[in-house]
Amino acid sequence: MNNTGKKELSEDILVGRNAVREALKSGRGINRILLAKGEPGRAVQPIVDMARERGIPVDFV
Repeated sequence: MNNTGKKELSEDILVGRNAVREALKSGRGINRILLAKGEPGRAVQPIVDMARERGIPVDFV
């Protein structure tokens, strides 16, 4: 943990729709995408579509 009490994330983990979308657009290697159940479809559908095109598994958690 850092001094603010928050866990530090690995550089291998992206958090947020925009970060994931940009990583997909850039061609960055991605193993799997986790999306929150109940997220508005129009907000995450482009991510799901890009992931499917690249054969990246998408899990709703």
